[in-house]
Amino acid sequence: MKRRTKEEWNNIINNQISSGLSIKDYCIKHNISSSNFYKNKKLLADDSNDVTECDNQFLPIQVCDYDDKITFKLDNHTIECNKEDIKLILGGLI
Repeated sequence: MKRRTKEEWNNIINNQISSGLSIKDYCIKHNISSSNFYKNKKLLADDSNDVTECDNQFLPIQVCDYDDKITFKLDNHTIECNKEDIKLILGGLI
């Protein structure tokens, strides 16, 4: 059985997300043990304190009528975006 590095598992997890396949189907297609997939996904998430998938999670935003910015606050990070830029980005996703 092949031993993979953290970087390889990170690529595998990102490729699965990008593929649109379920984890089960992706693992079958690429001959990967689904238990190893889940184990390494958890290990990577624990190491980075980051979330690999954003399904069913909400990001609070602050919208003020008095300016033209939207502020995203997550943990100790703040991102401010122009409302028009957000409209273009979201429009591109549809």
